[in-house]
Amino acid sequence: MLIPSYLLRRKEGLLSQHLAPYAKSIVGVDISQGMVDLYNASAVNQGLLPEELRAVCVDILSEGLREDDPFGSQRFDLVVCASAYHHFESIDNVTKKLVSHLKEDGGTLMVVDLIYSESLVDGLDEVFPEHEDGIVAHRGGFKPEAIINAFRNAGLEDVEFQPAINVKKKGHSLQLFLAKGRRTRRDIVQS
Repeated sequence: MLIPSYLLRRKEGLLSQHLAPYAKSIVGVDISQGMVDLYNASAVNQGLLPEELRAVCVDILSEGLREDDPFGSQRFDLVVCASAYHHFESIDNVTKKLVSHLKEDGGTLMVVDLIYSESLVDGLDEVFPEHEDGIVAHRGGFKPEAIINAFRNAGLEDVEFQPAINVKKKGHSLQLFLAKGRRTRRDIVQS
């Protein structure tokens, strides 16, 4: 299981640590070596081996990823990206990159993020200050068709998008979605 980017910043990989009992191996990814170090220390403190739960420092969107791919030829059954898509400039590019790390026959991409709402856009600066925690500005969430199209353009099949849960942040109600799609052998992902 590959857990990319922003997840490591949330309580040192809390989600991936909860998923660990259900996976043979989980790899977290972040562009910050400091976050990777915190994540790995937290895993060790829980008695988990690096083969079970570890993080690596890599910019998954950087050019030339395949030449210095920290995963080698390893591909994953599941890639989970939670609360991170709204940090990426191009969801089409990030989706294609994530799909390239899935096993070719049945690997699944799951994304959890914000559903677009006018009220979120209106209160964007209050809910998500531009430089909070050194992160990029937020988009205000995604309309279903944007995520569905990004998944299909990346070659995923059996694409689903559904509202998941409501959360509160700074007094504002935010709705999260769960999107998933499956990679098949005939998928050709161009990055």
